[in-house]
Amino acid sequence: MALEAERLSALRRPAISTGGRKKPRAKSNRLRTQALPAAGGRAGGEMPWWRGWGRPLLCVLLMVTAAARFAPHPRQALQALQRVAYPLQFRELLLSESQRAGVDPTLVAAVVLQESGFQPAARSPVGAQGLMQLMPDTAAWVHTSLVGGNEAQLDLCDPRVSLRLGSSYLAYLEQRFGGEPIHVLAAYNAGPSNVVAWLGEKSENRLQVSDIPFGETRNYVKAVLRNQRSYRQLYPELSTEPSASRVAATGL
Repeated sequence: MALEAERLSALRRPAISTGGRKKPRAKSNRLRTQALPAAGGRAGGEMPWWRGWGRPLLCVLLMVTAAARFAPHPRQALQALQRVAYPLQFRELLLSESQRAGVDPTLVAAVVLQESGFQPAARSPVGAQGLMQLMPDTAAWVHTSLVGGNEAQLDLCDPRVSLRLGSSYLAYLEQRFGGEPIHVLAAYNAGPSNVVAWLGEKSENRLQVSDIPFGETRNYVKAVLRNQRSYRQLYPELSTEPSASRVAATGL
């Protein structure tokens, strides 16, 4: 009985109040209430393994193998190691879909590496999916408005679907923003409406990376352009001269 009385007394005690306030959540640069949102969707949370410790660790693990295999040819060993850090999975598919859209394949590869690490089933906490981390509403718009497909449920984790829609969206952004790499990548990350607003504040109607107010987007643009330079160096057969000159002009 004493134990029962003590249990009932505990049940009657009021719960300790925390003030009724929820811890505020950090605002995402990817979530915008726009007619056409950003493509990607990672926001906050833990850094994906391929952007954190995964890639350097993989390089270290394969270093011995590369050195042993190409010991007489140190330059080849270095290139083999670099290609581990900058892979080119789904090569033929990536090449065909980027050419179909008229986009430099090295740009598509650079975006895929940054967005998903070439993991076709990658999903972000806010709903972006696939190799190119497309948000479902953006993918549906690209499918019906740019690709000319019918309304249908899209499997964004299918590499062909993701590469086709993502490449088509990059082509649309290149056309909309005159092929300026900083504008295109900022729009892919933060949404075209934000880029239009930022350009409206610049008298010369051109953005530098330092002009981008979102830290996530600034880092994203710099990272993708670095990725693209590496893909140009490691896979020169993929490069196209017009885009190469534009990327070089950024000085990043």
